[in-house]
Amino acid sequence: MTRDPMESTEARAVHAALSQPSRFGRSTRLGRGFAAIAAVVVLFYAVAGYLGSADMFGDHARWRGMNRGPADFGLRSETVSFDSQDGIPLKAWWLPASGKPRGTVIIAHGIDHTRQVMLPRAAFLVRGGYDVLSIDLRGHGESGGTVVSPGLLEARDIRGALRYIRLRGDNEPVVVMGVSYG
Repeated sequence: MTRDPMESTEARAVHAALSQPSRFGRSTRLGRGFAAIAAVVVLFYAVAGYLGSADMFGDHARWRGMNRGPADFGLRSETVSFDSQDGIPLKAWWLPASGKPRGTVIIAHGIDHTRQVMLPRAAFLVRGGYDVLSIDLRGHGESGGTVVSPGLLEARDIRGALRYIRLRGDNEPVVVMGVSYG
């Protein structure tokens, strides 16, 4: 490269600076690389989250069916209805203890099940002197709702069950027993 002898020293310095690779260009490429990696990671977790939670939405027939009831376990029962704390209609079996109850146990099933899977536990508790409220959590069994969560929304169902027990006039101690997300 030939230089003009009349070119000033300042102009030569600017020209030299422009002809060398800049640090700014390298950091921009590095930033774009990190942004691309971050975008791929976010996309991966978004897809994995969607696929992993797809069963949490909608009405699933396998969560609704029931083929046995309290009579199959020799229990007296009353089918009761009440609302969750956020207004979802819920169904449950009230299974009274014979004699004066020692307390009440609210029992809740796990995901993919209904209150019928809790009947063996309910029978044990009723025979032990406890009243039992076996509920279908939202989106399961005969209860309303189509969205479930890993327990956050279902806590509202338990609060609704507790309110129902108190409205019945039962003032004995109440215990909650659940399986899995119940």
